Amino acid sequence: MHDLERARREVYPMVNVKVQEYCENLFSGYLKRTENFSYKPVLLHADISPEHILYDERMGEIVGIIDFGDIAIGDPDYDLMYLYADYGNDFIYRLLEHHRVEDYDRLFEKLEFFLECNTIHDVLIGIAYGDHEILTDSLRNLNEQAEKLG
Repeated sequence: MHDLERARREVYPMVNVKVQEYCENLFSGYLKRTENFSYKPVLLHADISPEHILYDERMGEIVGIIDFGDIAIGDPDYDLMYLYADYGNDFIYRLLEHHRVEDYDRLFEKLEFFLECNTIHDVLIGIAYGDHEILTDSLRNLNEQAEKLG
């Protein structure tokens, strides 16, 4: 919700009405589903992606996780976002085969939401740090997302 409030203040003046409507619909669709909030908060890495996983090919195993700069408390599904983006549904199914997942469809919907919101978050990062390159790239991605998905 914090990113939506910031987007309304900081991003909406930079984008057209279609992008604004896309953002509103994105958040309202997620927020109205109470089951999206039926999780036990956990400590998150919040940035688990291939470049933060140290894998020893010779041993055939993960030997470490790095970059804990985004650590937070929240929805455990959030930590799957970048792995889902990079490796897809099949990887998530295999990763979670020994965990009880009640509704994979809902899980994948949440991961899609997290990914779409990540673009809004990247725009906000570009604004916060005054990084013109991040801001320009993220605004372009947000416009493309709104065209394609909105």
